[in-house]
Amino acid sequence: MVPRSPSRFSTRSSNSRHRTGSQIPPASRENGRVHFRLGNEQPEISRFLAGRDVLMDLSSAARTLPSLDTMTHPSLDTDTDTCSEEPLIASAGQKRRWGLLVPGLVGGSLVALYALATPFVAPALRRVCLPFVPATPRQVENVLRMVQGRSGLLVDVGSGDGRIVTAAAKQGFRAVGYELNPWLVWFSRYHAWREGVQDLTTFHLSDLWKVNFSQYSNVVIFGVPQMMPLLAEKLEQELAEDARVVACRFPFPSWKPDQVAGEGIDTVWAYDARSFRRGR
Repeated sequence: MVPRSPSRFSTRSSNSRHRTGSQIPPASRENGRVHFRLGNEQPEISRFLAGRDVLMDLSSAARTLPSLDTMTHPSLDTDTDTCSEEPLIASAGQKRRWGLLVPGLVGGSLVALYALATPFVAPALRRVCLPFVPATPRQVENVLRMVQGRSGLLVDVGSGDGRIVTAAAKQGFRAVGYELNPWLVWFSRYHAWREGVQDLTTFHLSDLWKVNFSQYSNVVIFGVPQMMPLLAEKLEQELAEDARVVACRFPFPSWKPDQVAGEGIDTVWAYDARSFRRGR
């Protein structure tokens, strides 16, 4: 077997390396690349490469070296451990804020719900349950019909949202309302102001059993059956002879009405004090 002769390029390259020794060709750096130009001192290689530059891409090496800004400004070089801890600290702080915010929102919502619901639920827990049921427009008309042409103070016992008191004030009455629900009392005052009768209306936050009705000539009551006998005794003792009582939804079982208006849930019964006192 005839040994294969080395290539012309290999021989001349080795000879060239032998002649130049360990001399490093001149180099320049442009755009992240190093340019080695093989000059006339290596004629064989220069002719082979036809004057082209040998480029070495330093992009992979650049990733392992500090950036130019860091080298220029050493203060920008931060500790790797510190950088890795900063996201963990920020995440822990954010979780802590959410941990405080969520219970705060839930607690505040429960307090607000309790404050709003308690005045409406509390009447159902009393000895005589008197829930808030708004009067219908027809009921308001029937009540006003029963007191038409009368004078003196008018009181609504359990005035709710104040619609009867406001309607009576529009008819010229000086009207007063008693209600246990503070939200309804405040709304009643606001509604009377909106209707322009705030000077003729007064709303009290009070229990009807603690009120003396002797000063009122017209008493309106939206009652329930279990309270009517007790209220009848109270009114018989306190009202003047010329007073009139108007009951809505439920009549007084022991009194005979002097007038009746409406039908169904809109029915109202009118009782004169001299009549129910005479019937005792």
